[in-house]
Amino acid sequence: MPIPPSFSDLGKAAKDVFDKNFHFGFVKTEVKSTTSSGVDIKTSGTHNTETSRVSGNLEAKYKFSDFGMTFTEKWDTNNIITSEVCIEDKLVQGFKQTFEGVLEPNTGKKSAKVKNQFKHDPLNVNVDLDFQSSMPVIQASTVFGYSGYLGGIQVGFDAGKQSIEKLNYAVGYNGADFVMHGAVKNGSDFMASVYQKLSNELEVSVNLSWA
Repeated sequence: MPIPPSFSDLGKAAKDVFDKNFHFGFVKTEVKSTTSSGVDIKTSGTHNTETSRVSGNLEAKYKFSDFGMTFTEKWDTNNIITSEVCIEDKLVQGFKQTFEGVLEPNTGKKSAKVKNQFKHDPLNVNVDLDFQSSMPVIQASTVFGYSGYLGGIQVGFDAGKQSIEKLNYAVGYNGADFVMHGAVKNGSDFMASVYQKLSNELEVSVNLSWA
């Protein structure tokens, strides 16, 4: 069986039909290129037609294949700089570790994240630590798959407050051309989606949510 998706990617096929193809009230653009030295460059921008607000970002990515390492630098129009180092399949096969640092030059605010992911049939486990202060916010999730059926749980814990901030559940089914997903967020918000690929030219998606 294929390795199940991460918790955040459950229902992604249905969401992508809307997010990547229907931009109501927005004009979006994206340009990608690769330099002669192997650096991937991506620029993107968004224009809100109602507020006339324009935002954009620039991303540079370089892969050190011999070391299983990827270095990414991002800079957006809010003047936020993000540096990211990712190491994959070096310590343990299927294990990916990402170190991310964020700097806001205007305010001097700094933050850091450590993301850990382990993928191995039939599990996809993620543990992320977000250091907005000395005590991190921990977000952990697990997705288990069997014969196309999926079940997952996500927990968010604030170490500073010593409290659970998030508790989400999800179930789903991933077929060759059919995906179904349902989720409960913090026991009060319910979401469901269905996606089907009818042909190479036609995809159908339905997203529902209620409280």
